[in-house]
Amino acid sequence: MFEAGIDEPLIFRLFLRTAAYFDAYLKAYLSVDGEASRNIAEIVHNDATRFLNANLDILERRFKEFDIDDMKTEVKGRVFVPFGPAAGFDKNGDLLEPFSRVFGFLKPGTVVVPYREGNKAPRIDVDHVLENIDNAQGFPSEGLEYFLAKLILYRQNELPRGVRKPVYASICGIPPSPDKMNQAYKEMEILIANLLPYVDGFEWNPFSPNTASLQMLRTPEHFEATARFIHEMAGEDILKLVKMGPYRTEEERKESFRLAEAWMKGGGDGFTVVNTLKVPKNWPYGSAGRSGRDLTGYMIKAVTDLRREFPESVISATGGIFDPYLAYTLFRDDDKKVNMVEGYTPYTFYGLGLAKLLMYGVLLRMKRGGYQNMTELQRRVATSQTSSGRS
Repeated sequence: MFEAGIDEPLIFRLFLRTAAYFDAYLKAYLSVDGEASRNIAEIVHNDATRFLNANLDILERRFKEFDIDDMKTEVKGRVFVPFGPAAGFDKNGDLLEPFSRVFGFLKPGTVVVPYREGNKAPRIDVDHVLENIDNAQGFPSEGLEYFLAKLILYRQNELPRGVRKPVYASICGIPPSPDKMNQAYKEMEILIANLLPYVDGFEWNPFSPNTASLQMLRTPEHFEATARFIHEMAGEDILKLVKMGPYRTEEERKESFRLAEAWMKGGGDGFTVVNTLKVPKNWPYGSAGRSGRDLTGYMIKAVTDLRREFPESVISATGGIFDPYLAYTLFRDDDKKVNMVEGYTPYTFYGLGLAKLLMYGVLLRMKRGGYQNMTELQRRVATSQTSSGRS
């Protein structure tokens, strides 16, 4: 049944996912502390993590179905299939092995230095009908030491396979208070120094709507300083992205672009758009971050605006990418021209087979459009932009 779900995401959606949630509810019902009953989605995620690692042989056998030569493109000197998991999907590096058999690049994290429990439950709410997820997890993490051990082991295991996937680690230093902003930079220094030998780039993630202290980092001064800090520590060859949040109003859009401009001025390469949408919630925290289908329009708007303002930037699109046609237009359209596509919530509804559906859906439309491969498509878009006066 697992392999059937790889071939047909709807089988995963209707049968495998339903069975996983039924099993999670049963575990919660039988639990003694009651806490588990309010973390059903996390039980499902943990069970899926164990299952995928226990079935690496199946994913390894089907690896070539996802490693499509005509879909590969170059980003900052690395050549790969530009589909990957979004940050948050594999917070601690527990899924590096199975994800490397499916995705063209990996984006584990967000990694922080200390262990963080995150917020107390309830902190996740899944809308099984509208296919959205509200979460207020508050950056739970096993910490740098745990993640680094997982990453080193993964890199060691890559060698016999002869396959090296780019790893773009999502990282963030967290200031404890406004008068201790230097703590965030000290933690960033520790993160970069330890992870740099094993990664191909960094994504700075200051936009989680559920971690109040991150608000202190969202100023042009800190965006420019952080980009320059990463650039000076990591060097020119390392990809440097920042994860940006969605915006609803014109004033929010202007503020977002002040931050984006500061990031590029400091030496950043581009952006991941968009993070979760802040929504009110009847929880102790008062709000949550929404991901899923409700994010699609915000993602498209942010991609289009950023491509217009920063035509040479690297853009990785995430947020409600469920269907191949949308993925194709993100790569194809002159006003978007994304470099990479990533996701989290869509895969929790449709499984890893969704990656295959997206890849082959884009490939089919690309061939029908007269393009032999992703490199040719993106070169055509770049040429079109240049000839239209946008360089």
